[in-house]
Amino acid sequence: MGENPSRILICLKERGLAKAVKRRGVDIMAKKGNRILVGLVCSVCGRRNYVTDKNKVNSPGKITIRKYCPNCRKLTIHKETDKLK
Repeated sequence: MGENPSRILICLKERGLAKAVKRRGVDIMAKKGNRILVGLVCSVCGRRNYVTDKNKVNSPGKITIRKYCPNCRKLTIHKETDKLK
């Protein structure tokens, strides 16, 4: 109860909490350090239909997802291609 507000902010910053905290005019936002943007390409027609992000720590390999391809007009396997910026 009697903790210093600046000490609380330092602890929250070190822990990297996901919620924005506002104390005495200071904003602390969550970091997206482990997430990268990747494109998903249809394995049938080769078009990049989707862009998503993935956690490179939890899924280090390439992801494959079964999604709808508007060009093929059916469900196909979409594979991860490259990192986007």
